Amino acid sequence: MRRRYRSYSSKIYFYKKEIDFTDGYLDYNQFLLQEFFVADCETKENILDSYRSIYGNRSLGYLKSKYLEWANGNYHLTDLIRGRILAMMPKLLNDQAKHKLGIHDFVYSIKESIKSFQVSQKTIYKNYNSSTNLQDISRVFQQEYDRIQELKINRFRFNVLTEEEKIEVIEVCKYILEIKLEKAFAQIKRDIEVFLPYMSKFKIGVFSAKYYIAFCNIVIDFAKVDSYEIDNFKLNIHDIEVDGRFKMYADKYLAYELVGIQKEVKQAIGDSFLNSNDVQVLIKNYEELLGSDYEIEMASVFQGEGGKLQIKVQLKPLAMIKTSILFLFLRVFLYIACVIGAIFFVIKYNLLALLFYFGIFLGVMIYNLIRSEIKQFKSLKKELKIHGR
Repeated sequence: MRRRYRSYSSKIYFYKKEIDFTDGYLDYNQFLLQEFFVADCETKENILDSYRSIYGNRSLGYLKSKYLEWANGNYHLTDLIRGRILAMMPKLLNDQAKHKLGIHDFVYSIKESIKSFQVSQKTIYKNYNSSTNLQDISRVFQQEYDRIQELKINRFRFNVLTEEEKIEVIEVCKYILEIKLEKAFAQIKRDIEVFLPYMSKFKIGVFSAKYYIAFCNIVIDFAKVDSYEIDNFKLNIHDIEVDGRFKMYADKYLAYELVGIQKEVKQAIGDSFLNSNDVQVLIKNYEELLGSDYEIEMASVFQGEGGKLQIKVQLKPLAMIKTSILFLFLRVFLYIACVIGAIFFVIKYNLLALLFYFGIFLGVMIYNLIRSEIKQFKSLKKELKIHGR
């Protein structure tokens, strides 16, 4: 007969947790319960004394009898006991527990402040209009840099950080946001420098080249820009040094963020297919189609590191435009001939009464037709200039 052995491992429900940089909001109630069950001997004595003085010896006896079952997760806390523990624990936390709260507050405040700042960027530029000035890009980035320098954190969740530590939190936030800002500008500048030299090639046809910058919701139409130069934007980012009790965690979080930034940059490079070779292929196709006898529309989208470039070109053969102009003149000539013929008919057969009744109506109609043709002629003349060589 075979015997089956079953390994036993203690299941501790309330256990010590390390600070996780990728974790979100700290469950403060869970933290207080954890500290209640893992407290050292001195803290535990203070907790039990406080419990006895508030709730009496009988309640304390029940607490002691169920303590291990609750700690091991074999028996769930009642709402009454849970509420009592949560009510008294904040005042009974030892220095070690307050230090752990400080670690969380330090790291969490940095993370949330950076996240909040980036959300505000999308809100500020949500309704930003298209721009025809490349210098708007540098201006927006300078504006964001100035906003970073004015960064403030109005509320820390737990009242455990010193004023110096709160300043350190803000400085770490500024440092990370400045690096993110510098990287974003560098990506946009690289994109623009790739396709900008080729924009002058599109001389014939209706042309638009719009560059969509998601970072600040700017749309640059390079068919309408005033200048083809973009101001440089270089930040003088100085290294920061955290010397307080959370130095180790500040360094770890900085490393975590910098790795994340580098990963985002590499991802953007990997996803980008905006390069000079692709633009040259588009230019070559455009030049080959210039002599076509058909109306042509071209559209291409290039994903860059910092934005998306959308190029649209519309080409019309000159013969088509000239033919449209010829038919326009023939129609106008026909209208005039009809008017002359009608006048001749009225005079020849002495139909002045007919002229009185219908002349005004026909005259207005012919006038509107000729006016419409003149408007179309101006449009065709403009197209002739745009699509001509």
